[in-house]
Amino acid sequence: MLASNHGHIVTIASGAGIFGISKLTDYCSSKFAAVGLHDALTAELKQQKKDGIETTVVCPTFINTGMFHGVSASAASVALLDENYVCDSIVDAIRKNKRFVMLPPHTTLFYVLKGLLPDECLDRFITFFGLSSAMDTFVGRK
Repeated sequence: MLASNHGHIVTIASGAGIFGISKLTDYCSSKFAAVGLHDALTAELKQQKKDGIETTVVCPTFINTGMFHGVSASAASVALLDENYVCDSIVDAIRKNKRFVMLPPHTTLFYVLKGLLPDECLDRFITFFGLSSAMDTFVGRK
């Protein structure tokens, strides 16, 4: 890929790689690492002038695969996503060379607000949307 200066690297992370979620510390850590690796790789490719290699990082909320069975939230912002919707969105992002994708798209607002709001306001926002208690009813795969 480097030799031909052509290709597309896709990192599948998670919304949990953008926001820490209570009771998901280990999972969030690995997803934050995936986002950081992706950012560093993108910077390295840019520095090496490898402009023919595209990068995309995808950060979906919870996907309806059974992995997060029992997850709840007070808002549709973290509703379980259909697997086909996520797959179609990833393919669309690759075709459009999008560098950063959050699913569903409206959750990008959380990412933007994280950098703008004071901590106390952000904490209230997270509580209001049920993100702080989403894992309270988590069952997982049996």
